[in-house]
Amino acid sequence: MIVTVPAAAAGVAPYQGIQLGSMWYVSLDYINHQTSLTADQAAHRPGRLLRFVISERDPGMANWLELTGHQRGYVQIRWQRLTRDLGPEDGPRAEVVPFARPAERAAVLPGRRG
Repeated sequence: MIVTVPAAAAGVAPYQGIQLGSMWYVSLDYINHQTSLTADQAAHRPGRLLRFVISERDPGMANWLELTGHQRGYVQIRWQRLTRDLGPEDGPRAEVVPFARPAERAAVLPGRRG
């Protein structure tokens, strides 16, 4: 799954992040796996878009969040200390892209990890 959300503009929210959790609303193993990222940690696409790849297998792309064996759970996107109300244009979009199609993944994902 690929989750795309605009990065909060300067002065709108000093913190923005994404986090995965279990269906019991428990954080996944963030000590040993990347299961969350802040906007400051994430690679940005042109237009200040953040694209996060949620997958059990490493796609070799930036912003990969690992499922750590969970087939169900939550995806939480959080903004803190907002200076304005968020509208529909600020919200996330989700898209499922088959892992077996690397050309499709490359077209929509942030750059390769380096």
